Amino acid sequence: MPHLIWDGADAAKHKIVCADHWYDGIPLVRKKYNTWLAWDGEKAQVGNKNATAAREKGIRDIQYKAAHHLGGRPVVVGETGIPLDMEDGKAFKTGDFRMQELAMNGVLSALEVCFASSTLWNYTPDNNNARGDNWNGEDLSIFSRDQMVGNKTIDDGGRAIKAAVRPHVRAYVGTPTVQRFNMDTKEFVFQFVTALQSAGTPQSGSGSPGSGDGGSPRPKTPGGAGHRAGAGSHRRPDA
Repeated sequence: MPHLIWDGADAAKHKIVCADHWYDGIPLVRKKYNTWLAWDGEKAQVGNKNATAAREKGIRDIQYKAAHHLGGRPVVVGETGIPLDMEDGKAFKTGDFRMQELAMNGVLSALEVCFASSTLWNYTPDNNNARGDNWNGEDLSIFSRDQMVGNKTIDDGGRAIKAAVRPHVRAYVGTPTVQRFNMDTKEFVFQFVTALQSAGTPQSGSGSPGSGDGGSPRPKTPGGAGHRAGAGSHRRPDA
């Protein structure tokens, strides 16, 4: 099917936004996750490096469509997530959600690498192990009443939140170049290039999260005219 093509000015006039849905298709259908296997939109890719590239390709295809067929309008991946009832709900019995954490991390890492905004599907307050999200046989909620243990913490009932809860940058000035989060070490790295860097002005600097900024790197100026922060690294403490 050919793409619907919008003129840039007309798309802006009608406030068009590209909000395609994207999922890591193989685990969504098989309800089993392997880091080394992914679908790139045309064929299965095998091997960790190829599978990672395939996930990123799915997002970049959406970004390309917005840039070339929708007049460069903004992009938000309108829906993405993972099935939590993998392997016939094995984790519901064992309490081990490592496979789901890896799957969620694979999805969110691909979005981060592509600097893509997204909406996570989903949070269902009445989710339960027997009926999932109570719709269409799906079970994608990062919360379930049946996973609650009564510890009165904000994470009680959470599923795969080791991967789902991650820092993010709320604001920066420049062009992003690197973004990644390690869910095991809890280290978040964000790098960007400023206009001064693009012009070749000598500089150095580092960023660290400021109080109450949700993990956003707060630039520090090391001194001297023309110096601007260009990188940030933050390690999230355990909940």
